[in-house]
Amino acid sequence: MVTPADALAAADRPLAAAGRPARANTMAILSLVMAFVFWPLAIVFGHIGLAQIRRTGEEGRGLAVAGLVIGYTALGLLVLWLLFFLIAVGASTSTTGCAARGRPGRELDRQLSPPPVHPHGSRRASRAARRS
Repeated sequence: MVTPADALAAADRPLAAAGRPARANTMAILSLVMAFVFWPLAIVFGHIGLAQIRRTGEEGRGLAVAGLVIGYTALGLLVLWLLFFLIAVGASTSTTGCAARGRPGRELDRQLSPPPVHPHGSRRASRAARRS
């Protein structure tokens, strides 16, 4: 016996010809497959698949969403990697010196480093010893 709730649930699901359940949307399937092969296509196919599923009522919404999630996760990881790479390159070039101001790094180090200490004491004491 079919209850009214079962009849409503069955009415929400479209049936293909000959009473078979609706099949999964091709773009949704491709979205999930492309997420592991070439993630930019997973994003494109996932959006196309969701639009077709909304319009036609086909199955496969979960496949399209999974492809989108994996595709956008790969995009996010790529952006994070690029940011890390740019920051690392920027940090490595900024420690090489003041080339932008025309002074290489070694000259700047010499300018900022303290003068060498004489092995027998201060510079003043060594000057006094030379005079006498």
